[in-house]
Formats: sequence, C-alpha cells, structure tokens
Amino acid sequence: MENKSEILNSLVTLPQKLKDNTETIEKANQEIKEVKKQLGTVIAGFTKSTATIEKIKIEDLKEVEEKFANTINLLREDLNNIIIKDVTNQFKIEIDNIIKPKIADINKANTELLNTINTVNSNFKELERQQEQLKQGIKELNRIIKKNMVRTLLNKFYITCFTICLLFFYLILIKINYQFSYIHTWLGLGIFILLVTIIILSVLDLLHHAYIYIFGSSEDED
Repeated sequence: MENKSEILNSLVTLPQKLKDNTETIEKANQEIKEVKKQLGTVIAGFTKSTATIEKIKIEDLKEVEEKFANTINLLREDLNNIIIKDVTNQFKIEIDNIIKPKIADINKANTELLNTINTVNSNFKELERQQEQLKQGIKELNRIIKKNMVRTLLNKFYITCFTICLLFFYLILIKINYQFSYIHTWLGLGIFILLVTIIILSVLDLLHHAYIYIFGSSEDED
C-alpha cells in the first residue's frame, strides 16, 4: 500500500519536476549560448592578434629587442652609477667622520712631536754650548794651574838653591873659621842638620811637584 502511495505522489509531482527540468535545460542552453558568444569574441580577438603578429616583420622584432636590450643596459648603467655614487658618498662621509679626525689627531701628535724634537734639539745645542764653555773653562783652569805650578816649581827651585848656597856658605864659614866651629860645635851641628833637612825636603817637594806637573799634564791632554 505504501509503495502505491509513493507511486501516486510521484505521478502527481512529475509535471512540476518536468517543468523544473525544462527551465533548467533552458537556462543551461542560455549559458551555453553566452559561452559560445564569448568564445567567438575571444577567437576573433585571437585571430586579430595572430593576424597582427603575422604582419610584424622579423627585423622589427630584432629592432625592438635591441632597443629593449639598450634600455636594459642604460638602466643597468644608471643603477651602477647610482650605486657607485651612493658608495662614494658613504665613503666620503666615513672619511669626513672617521678618517679626517684621525688624520687631524695624527697631525696634532706629529706637530707636538716636532715641537718636542725642536725643544730637545735646542736643549742639546744649549748643552753643547755649555759643554764647550766648560771645556774652555777647564782649559783655562788647567792653564792657570800649570802657570801656578810652574811658578811654584820655580819658587821651590829658588828656595832649594838658596838653601844649598846657604849650606855651602856655612861650610865655607866653618872651614875658614875653625875656632868658630869649635866654640859653637853643637850649635853648628844643629844648623848643619837643619840646612841639610831643608835641602832634602825641598828637593823631594820639587820632584813631587815636577812629577805632578809632567804626568798630570799628560793625563789632561789625553
């Protein structure tokens, strides 16, 4: 019974379903027509483009290709120039900000070093001048010392000669006046010993100063 009811219901709704299917088919046909129309437009455009392309000569294509390549090369050159310019500007900025201050510091240090060297040279020249003055002073002092030593040697030589002469005179006096020697025996002996001692000391002192004068002068010359 249920199957019969379903069959009856299906028969009742069948006209409506047929109507709906008919509308769907018509709609699909309309869309197919629209697609065919668009496809015809595309085919017409493609045909036109193909015809236009067929009209273009190979030489024209080569010319276009060359112009395009030249344009690309120019763009590359411009880009390289821009890059180089940017790098150069950046390098200049780094030079101005980093290297130039360093160079200024180096120049300042070099100037200070040069001033120090000049000061040292001036001090060295002054020291050489003072050293030369000292040498001259030492030479003058040595000359004065030698002069005084010669004078001292002469004085000691004169004293020694005078003492020797006095001793000879005393001996002659004793020899001539024997009575004087006999009366004043101890006094005469004392005077004789004193004169001999003075002569010995004078000779030794004279030799000592002569040694100092001779060998001291040699050392000063060396």
